[in-house]
Amino acid sequence: MKDFSFADETIDLNRSQTYKLSIQIHLNGFSFSVLDSIRNKYSLLKHYDLSDKIRTEEKGKKIEHILQQDNYLQKPFQQTTCLCINPKSLIIPAPLFDERYIKKYFEFNQPMDELEELHYQYFNTIDSYNVFSIPNPISNALVSHFPKIQFYHHSFPLMNYHLNFIYQDKTSIGLNIYEDFIDILAINNKQLLFYNSFNFQKHEDILYYLLNVYQELNLDPSTQELMVSGTNFNHDSLKSELKQYIKKIHHIKPTKEYTYSYLFRKDLLFYFFNLFNLNLCV
Repeated sequence: MKDFSFADETIDLNRSQTYKLSIQIHLNGFSFSVLDSIRNKYSLLKHYDLSDKIRTEEKGKKIEHILQQDNYLQKPFQQTTCLCINPKSLIIPAPLFDERYIKKYFEFNQPMDELEELHYQYFNTIDSYNVFSIPNPISNALVSHFPKIQFYHHSFPLMNYHLNFIYQDKTSIGLNIYEDFIDILAINNKQLLFYNSFNFQKHEDILYYLLNVYQELNLDPSTQELMVSGTNFNHDSLKSELKQYIKKIHHIKPTKEYTYSYLFRKDLLFYFFNLFNLNLCV
């Protein structure tokens, strides 16, 4: 995704202490949004492409440069959070969680690079901890600039939305799509039945993983609704392939809890669905 910046005319950095800054980190890009907590309105959305930076250290240096040079990032904010987009995470039920062993837990399930560090957060709705990794050069750059920044995994606002804003009287299947991986989750009566991330290369891979989940949970794809968030879903080929097997598909619309600047493109409201929803659960 190429660099872009959409700044509403109502944004006033002299009022930054009434604004909430939400940063999104993906190895392909650095993005951030600003929520005006007085108007309850997202007034700024900006993105920097990082896809040309091959090594993690290069991405960290690029982010450090952005943090030092971008005018919107020089003021104190009411709150600063960072959403980490990463398929590598681990959900551990609270009774089994022990901070001393999170590296062992994680490495048992996920490969861990030399430059990665682990973070975790408690999710009270499902009484579990989510352990996830962040490249150290990136986290160092962010903490150096925003010492009080809080890190969250992208599954946190995703699960929170499905647990609290999707109907609760029947099973909900969610598909969240990024450029190179997907999340699939299943929830029933505020209980998490399934969550996992899968890398994919073609649309057939997405269909394969989805149908396996339907089968494992004994759900009928001809009647069980699928709630889709994220990018790529508007591609006609993906829609048509999914609808051959899954008959009821709904693209989740941006939450009505907030308003958004008229400058934001509609596709970006879907792409940054989890970023915009982060403030609902922190």
